[in-house]
Amino acid sequence: MKIVHVIPGFLPEHVAGTEVYCWSICKFLLAQGIDTEVVIPGFGQDQNAEYVYDGIRVIKYAEPTKQTRLHISGLALPEGIKAFREYIRGARPSCVHFHGIYAGIGITVQHIAEVKALGIPVIYTMHLPGHVCATETLIYKEKKICDGIIRPVRCASCHLVHQGHSNTVANVMGALSGVLQKTGIDTGYWNSSLGTGLAGANRIADIQKKLDQLAVNCNKVVLYARWFQKIMIANGFPEEKTTYVPPALSFAGEPGHTAPRLAFNFTGSIKLIFIGRLHPLKGVELLLNAIGKLPEGKIELSIYGKGDQAYIDKCHQLSAGRKNIHWRGLLSREDLLSTVGQHDMLCLPSAFSEMSPLVIQEAFGAGIPVLASEVYGNAELIRHDKNGLLFTFKSLDSLQAQLQRLLDEPQLLPALKSGVNPPVLFDEVARRYLEIYNEVGVL
Repeated sequence: MKIVHVIPGFLPEHVAGTEVYCWSICKFLLAQGIDTEVVIPGFGQDQNAEYVYDGIRVIKYAEPTKQTRLHISGLALPEGIKAFREYIRGARPSCVHFHGIYAGIGITVQHIAEVKALGIPVIYTMHLPGHVCATETLIYKEKKICDGIIRPVRCASCHLVHQGHSNTVANVMGALSGVLQKTGIDTGYWNSSLGTGLAGANRIADIQKKLDQLAVNCNKVVLYARWFQKIMIANGFPEEKTTYVPPALSFAGEPGHTAPRLAFNFTGSIKLIFIGRLHPLKGVELLLNAIGKLPEGKIELSIYGKGDQAYIDKCHQLSAGRKNIHWRGLLSREDLLSTVGQHDMLCLPSAFSEMSPLVIQEAFGAGIPVLASEVYGNAELIRHDKNGLLFTFKSLDSLQAQLQRLLDEPQLLPALKSGVNPPVLFDEVARRYLEIYNEVGVL
């Protein structure tokens, strides 16, 4: 038996929750004696290549495509699909397990269709909400949580606001794109930004079409967030094709290692930690602004991660001269739980709807509560005033109010810590995947 995992990028070049999740499944399967490998696009390559990461064979299939506006819009397929198909045909896996499709020249819905056409069972674990949302945020016009229902004109208008257009311009262009879509005109083939903007409703309609294609070509779609499973079904995806697998602590976060002790500047301060991509959607700037309004000696923040350098520079300027902000670089998987456990609370100020953040499981694995924005993925895992605190997303006042509570209510933090339950370990999740493989006739 052989399981091939297909993912747009993999360790060590790409390090995020999706990659760690895929890595964890592969490590479990290999430990069970099951032949397992990972396939990713080899961008800019004319020939297939491969490497080994942590005992996992990783194949980079040739993907020489030079990306154009049509690829980004999903109106042209990448050349690498041919190399991908031929590799899968030669590898003859028992099952192909996908972990993400994206616009452009990465993994597409057509890759899944190619595998299905070869008669090979397909499992797809969804890690991001982009399958129903063009902005991948599920935040309507940057202001409120969206219900996730695909509506071409409404969603097109929202997408234009997300791209920086005014609400008035977005509404007009969205409405025009709806008229064009209904009359069968697709301006997305124009080589201009105007054509792209006026094709908004067509591109949103494509999201629904891709869901329909996934329903046809996937044996099972795995979701580790119940909220997103409900949205998928509400958009017409067959419920019997979906299955829920609970979120879990990855192998990367399992205990058994002691990290070096961290240095802090203030005795008795509340110690917060942020781990993740340093990007505006992750809300680090909001967190720094909120902490800046509190007494410096009462609260300290450790920041781990990497990301967009311009945004990092902006955040560094915000924290310049502040002794309670610690920029600590990257955090190794081995040191993860032990390092998190040296803090009192994890902060996750997301400005978008995360699917089911792995970092929350890591915080719970270390025995600390989480302060997070009240978006879908966070709210499903955090019970306000029980195992964490929730604040209104993007609201500086709401975040500051919850931080102030930590200072004003001495019993709050101990009570939240006592409400934290250990997360599911990944072995349990991986065994569930074995059951899923069995359900589709692999085992």
